Amino acid sequence: MSEGKSRLLRTAQRQARALSDLSGCKLNQAQMTLAIDVFGYMSWAKLKSAIEKGELPEIKACLLDWEHEDTALLISVIKTNWQDWSINFSQIKYLKGIETKKIISHILKIDELELEKVINQD
Repeated sequence: MSEGKSRLLRTAQRQARALSDLSGCKLNQAQMTLAIDVFGYMSWAKLKSAIEKGELPEIKACLLDWEHEDTALLISVIKTNWQDWSINFSQIKYLKGIETKKIISHILKIDELELEKVINQD
């Protein structure tokens, strides 16, 4: 696996740990939530395989860019997926009571105020 793919996989793993820490859920639950509800894969194994094979679309890979180098793409992806994320997260028992803004800011390591500006931009 190339260094770039390895870096993306490490970031996905960090994001799962961050979600687990935030919500108190088990790591495997956080991995499934990320795979299904954030990245659109049927399982953590399928997400991991897509990353390892370099098949993760750029529009999803930008969520794994720890440095957030392509901010325009990241903003677009956040705005495009915000409604779906909000609906999906509200239906997950261990995420009840945690705002989508807090979840996404924690996963992506983005300040909540900055994320709020992105969400409210026209």
